[in-house]
Amino acid sequence: MEMGSRNLVDDTCTIMETHNMMYSDEDVVNMTKNQWKKLIERNLADVANKEITNKCVEKKKVQHLMQENGNLKKYFTQYVWESARTMFEVRTNMVKLDCNFGHRESKCCICGDKESTEHIFECVGSRGSQLTQQTYLRIIQPEGPEFTKDKAEEITKEIRTIIKERKQIQDILNKYG
Repeated sequence: MEMGSRNLVDDTCTIMETHNMMYSDEDVVNMTKNQWKKLIERNLADVANKEITNKCVEKKKVQHLMQENGNLKKYFTQYVWESARTMFEVRTNMVKLDCNFGHRESKCCICGDKESTEHIFECVGSRGSQLTQQTYLRIIQPEGPEFTKDKAEEITKEIRTIIKERKQIQDILNKYG
């Protein structure tokens, strides 16, 4: 049966069949128009959410933000927004470094090694800080980072500070050679 056929009942039956929404004629007859409308809206929203979730699970960056059941990973709900966003940026290589935005062969402005998100946790310019290889590995673990809220804020503040300092150093080097 094709949508836009003869009447609303046919169209509704088509939608119900397509999305496996089975209700007896008796169920439908005993509902008010508003009850029926809300039921259909709720079912269609559920179907749409399932379809979106299924498509999203296939996307690489979305895997860093959603659990298999379609809920947000814990760090998005447990940390303040800025910390969760910074953790997500590290996990998806979206930290504001040239190497993450088209300049694949960019060099670290501090040590000259190849720049990468992971490198900022290893670089001599980050020594003495909490940004270690171990911290990086804890951030990128599949289930998401598991720090206390305060520790996450501390680490992400330091990440943002180091990125900002590196940008300032890079700007100075670009300007004065």
